[in-house]
Amino acid sequence: MAFINAENKRLIAERGMSGHFGTWSQPVDMVSIRAFTDLLVDAVDKKVDFRDSTSVRQYLEREAGGPVKLRKYDPKGNQWLVVLDHVTY
Repeated sequence: MAFINAENKRLIAERGMSGHFGTWSQPVDMVSIRAFTDLLVDAVDKKVDFRDSTSVRQYLEREAGGPVKLRKYDPKGNQWLVVLDHVTY
């Protein structure tokens, strides 16, 4: 993703459009699938509690390579709102 973000930034700057475009630092679906797979494997091995929001955030941040905002999205706690850091080109 670092290469893709760098190329996007370069090409947008070449066209004089810097500051007009932005995106997440990485695709949230890619980050969440990888992070939650690791989290659930470790939960099966009794290394972590997958219900603990601090643990969930740590796994997401490790995979995203940066800060992640995380909040339970419904009262039952079965859905999460995940917001990754952003990049402005």
